[in-house]
Amino acid sequence: MNISIVAADVLFPAYSALRKERIETGFLLSLRFLAALVFPLGVGLALLAHPLVLALFGPRWHQSIAVTQILAAYAVLTTLNIPAGTIYKVSGRASILLAVIVPYLIVLFLALLTFADQGIVAVAICLTACIAVAATTSIAIASRMLAIPYRRIGGVLAAPLGAALGMGAVVFPISQLLERPWPTLLAAGAAGVAAYAVLLRLLAPDIPRRLLGNMITRFWRRAPVDRGATVAPDR
Repeated sequence: MNISIVAADVLFPAYSALRKERIETGFLLSLRFLAALVFPLGVGLALLAHPLVLALFGPRWHQSIAVTQILAAYAVLTTLNIPAGTIYKVSGRASILLAVIVPYLIVLFLALLTFADQGIVAVAICLTACIAVAATTSIAIASRMLAIPYRRIGGVLAAPLGAALGMGAVVFPISQLLERPWPTLLAAGAAGVAAYAVLLRLLAPDIPRRLLGNMITRFWRRAPVDRGATVAPDR
């Protein structure tokens, strides 16, 4: 959820600085990179909720494990919805954002009113189901505004999702084999990071290449200048 807050702060000025014909590319790029970040976090949190809760909070919080797994999906969907909402504001169409949020809040209120007495897991399911519909609707509207075919939206999300699911296939058996929380977190976490890095490199090589290129560029710009070096005069 903190990632979504940071994304909202960064994307608005970033989109505003783009030429109109470049906003489509910026939207797809931000959606792809957010997916590459939050998909593995969501899958990892859902699969490792059991050892994570026990390791950090103890067995008294065992009943919160299922809630954590469901809210992992809620957090992923909320974050992926940020680029679409930012597009509305940059385009001067913030009323669309309001038109999506108001029905979402009304349906969520009615759902909570109906299912809250079923327990906290039911509340988490209501939250996640409502944000799933709202986020899907919001992204669909943004794609129509920018004249982006839905298949392109699916295309930018497919590789990060596939890499995250592949990572989950590695993490899940490890989480089932080990019983103690901390060894499970360390072993499954390390295997998951390695698996995701490899799969992302295979399925979406542009993402690590861009990230690595940006890191090198930033490091080079911030590197101290060797004052003893001889600098040729400008000609």
